Amino acid sequence: MGLDVGVVTIKYLDAPEEPVNKFLLHLARDTSLGGDDEEYEDDTHDDEQYAWGGGNGGNAFVELSRSYVNWKADQWVKGHSVGAEGRDAIQRWISDLPWKNEMIMLHLGG
Repeated sequence: MGLDVGVVTIKYLDAPEEPVNKFLLHLARDTSLGGDDEEYEDDTHDDEQYAWGGGNGGNAFVELSRSYVNWKADQWVKGHSVGAEGRDAIQRWISDLPWKNEMIMLHLGG
């Protein structure tokens, strides 16, 4: 059994405005991260983990696929009173992230 070891370097982004900030707070507290989200389906990630995370004391590290983040954002927008302008702001913020191989690791916290 192999072991991957990596050094995490954090490049903090500009603080997002609402409603992006509220969506990210939701994501940081999401207990379904870890590939257990039964509602999410994406054929391109059958054998891969598309989301995992962990945190403590108001901080969380999450690694997410682009398709999963888009899906979580759509679900969050549907459950909150976010208009088209807010939905578009969230989608723009997601699109502008520095994706690598359709994956991203985020540190969420303060």
